[in-house]
Amino acid sequence: MHKLYAFLLLVFMLSLSAFSQEQKINREISGKVVMDPGDGKQESVEYANISLLSLPDSTFLAGTTSDKEGKFSLRLHCDLSQKYLLKTSFTGCLPVWQEISGTAYAIQAGTIRLKEDVKTLNEVVVTALVQPVEQKKDTTIFNAEAYKLPEGAYLEALIRRIPGLSYDPKTKSIEYKGEKISEITVNGKEFFKGNTRVPLENLPASFVSRLKVYDKATEEEEMTGVKGSQKNYVLDLQTKKAVNGTLMAGLEGGYGSKNKYDARAQIFQFKENGENIGLVGRFGNRNFTSVYDGNRAGNVGGNISRKIGDDIQVSANIGYNHSKTGDRSTSRNELYMTSQNQYGISERTLENLQNGFSSSLNLMWNLNKQTMLRVAGGGNMSWSKNTSDTHSAKFSENPNLDLLHPFQGFEQTSRDIRMNETWQKNSNKLQNKAYNLYASMIHQFSEEGNSLGISYSLYRNRQDNDAYKTFSTTFYQLQDISGRDSTDLQHQYQDSPGQSGNHEIRADYTWRITKKNNLQFSYAWGLQNEKEMQSTYDLSGNDPFLIDSLSNHRNSRTIKHAFSLNYSHDGENWKAYGGLTGTLQRRSLNQDDGKQIIDTTGYSFEWMPTFFVQYNKNDYDLSIRYNGSTRQPSLYDLMAPTVYYSAVYISRSNPNLKATYQHYLNLSFSNYTKGISAYVTCSQELNGITQATLYNPQTGGQETYPVNINGNWNVMGNSNYERRIGNFKLAGRAGGNYSHNVGLINEDGGKELKKSVTHTSGINAFVGVSYLPSWGNIDLNGTWDFQHFRNSLNTLQGSNTYTRDYTINSLVSAQLPLHFQLDSDFTYLIRSGNYVDSKEQNEALWNLTLTWKFAKERRAELSATWTDILNQRKSLQRSASSSGFYESYAEQLRSYFLISLRYKFNRMN
Repeated sequence: MHKLYAFLLLVFMLSLSAFSQEQKINREISGKVVMDPGDGKQESVEYANISLLSLPDSTFLAGTTSDKEGKFSLRLHCDLSQKYLLKTSFTGCLPVWQEISGTAYAIQAGTIRLKEDVKTLNEVVVTALVQPVEQKKDTTIFNAEAYKLPEGAYLEALIRRIPGLSYDPKTKSIEYKGEKISEITVNGKEFFKGNTRVPLENLPASFVSRLKVYDKATEEEEMTGVKGSQKNYVLDLQTKKAVNGTLMAGLEGGYGSKNKYDARAQIFQFKENGENIGLVGRFGNRNFTSVYDGNRAGNVGGNISRKIGDDIQVSANIGYNHSKTGDRSTSRNELYMTSQNQYGISERTLENLQNGFSSSLNLMWNLNKQTMLRVAGGGNMSWSKNTSDTHSAKFSENPNLDLLHPFQGFEQTSRDIRMNETWQKNSNKLQNKAYNLYASMIHQFSEEGNSLGISYSLYRNRQDNDAYKTFSTTFYQLQDISGRDSTDLQHQYQDSPGQSGNHEIRADYTWRITKKNNLQFSYAWGLQNEKEMQSTYDLSGNDPFLIDSLSNHRNSRTIKHAFSLNYSHDGENWKAYGGLTGTLQRRSLNQDDGKQIIDTTGYSFEWMPTFFVQYNKNDYDLSIRYNGSTRQPSLYDLMAPTVYYSAVYISRSNPNLKATYQHYLNLSFSNYTKGISAYVTCSQELNGITQATLYNPQTGGQETYPVNINGNWNVMGNSNYERRIGNFKLAGRAGGNYSHNVGLINEDGGKELKKSVTHTSGINAFVGVSYLPSWGNIDLNGTWDFQHFRNSLNTLQGSNTYTRDYTINSLVSAQLPLHFQLDSDFTYLIRSGNYVDSKEQNEALWNLTLTWKFAKERRAELSATWTDILNQRKSLQRSASSSGFYESYAEQLRSYFLISLRYKFNRMN
């Protein structure tokens, strides 16, 4: 309770502070900032700097920035008998000065027109130096012109060069301050929402003038003024004026050795007001590296964002995707025990076929200046088929078998240490259909005053899973009646349909205490229904029959009443948010296994506190965020029947599970104009749900079921530094992580469980230098990553496990004479650690591309790409948990060659 008292005291102090500041304010200066290009057209300028200076010494008194419409309002306390200077400035523009005098409270600065800062001196054009990074309150702005790129580069290449943005080219994901960027927008409007891959791979970097990263509020949060503590970072692309209205289209096709092929097409059009339209399509296998011959993937998508009149904004997208993938992989593991660890090996072949369709619609309608209606919805359907063929074995001692070919030496291992060997085939078909609907209306009782919002949300999901399993297991330490090794044969079919639905009605009343302080009261009623069924049939004989012990029907119905109190403060330098949600819920569970019916009803009360404070001034940004949440156990964990994945791996449910409470804390600091940033995050679970494992000492089999446990927590941090010196860029990064994972095991065949605690600690570092001349770039960097795993039950001497990886990378892009371009990417990876044979598992990857640009305006590009020139590509993954240490290796497709032709059709507005 003392935490709650402290929170309420802080809210009171902030409110009191706001009231006291409000009483001191005796002047308000307002106006609008526009860009005047000289052609009669005027465009609003967002994030222009507004500063009030005293005379005659030009001392800074107060400041603010303009909003999306270019409007600003500067409120302060000052001496009304003195004269002041109002300075308006923006990157790349000449500053505008105005004298402010008089005793009036409200001063109208009018429309302030900015002009570009370009001076012509004897035919030499001198342009103001573009600042790479700017911090405007909690928005970070990157000026694209400050980052030189090779001709024809796409957005993906620009993102890689920007400080503070962590980019993973494999998953096409972007992180900012340790948080994932959820969406990429264009000129403030949706663009293929939820699919960051489309703009990253298809938008030319030359179209972008600025990139803004900010914590995006929902339309409802913007209208009420109450922004929640959950981060929703968005990357917004501001297009150049010259390309607004341009119709951009392109076609590309390529073919190469080892049956590599790629084809794609796109068409886009953007307008400065945010309207956009886009169509994309792609099909091929260019980016697949596994040896499976049937790899392929394709997608078609469309997006539109339009304004209807002055009050309606509509955004919609639709997409279809298809993929067929497969791989051949091997793995080995070490399972932690108190007396003697167990060891496993496996070989697996996997094939996956998937088709999916998705759509979404978002409509915003400003019924009047004080009332907003929003309707949004979407749906998706998917069909998939998976097949796998697995060969695995388990040992009571380390067999010292090779990771890449684990069964080559199997027959030479001692039968005394063999526990089991399994051959297994799985076939699975999954169908899924889902749709959602959201509608809300918010009405402000007065302009910039109190408001009332009402919303309704609906989500429905239906799926059906058909699975066939065939497995044969040999137990080397068990004999049948003939004295031979015991064998178990199984052939099963399992049908697992399920459906779920959620309804919620919510009302929010927001009290605007002052312009910067809001208090919100909320109530929500929710209904959640879940239905799941599992029917398992034995197909080993001529007459299939239902296995009652592996089948059941289960239902869950939950009614929730949630009450929330939230406070927010949005000042010039300080932002604060605090909230407390209490939820009373009634959950009814029903289970029918054909023999008996079980009904139970339970009541619970859940707490969800949130807290966020941010300080931003002079480009420094500091923030602290805390979230607490309660999570109920899933219906599957509570009531699912026993599942035999194989004869040596069985899972079951636990009806005695309790709710889990999670703490999450994040602290961040940044000053991107100085190139520095850092963050630390930590989380902890109370009554966390983990898997208890019962091992059979004779067969090597294991049975798992979920249990509640305390002790799971982790902490991680990262720091970054980047500096530009002329055409050189220096960058450094250092970070670390530590986790404490707790599990429960029994290895003697009994029921008594022992704690298994795994400590994972790691350190990583990165250093890089880039040379960025006008003809291209030369990037050199190196990384070091160290991970150490230690388990409390692993008593074997020297059995602590570690990995240490070193990576050296060189990236070169150069514009050559006759419109040729050369791109080279070289990476050398050194692996070391337990079980690692560096000579076998180190790799050097070198990719080379030569491109010739020709035809009118260089719209055609002919390129030749040689991938993995040194023929050394490998895929090795290592991880640890509270139960053991795991390694896997996927066989990779080595060197191949591809020739492609691209043509761009651009029609200027």
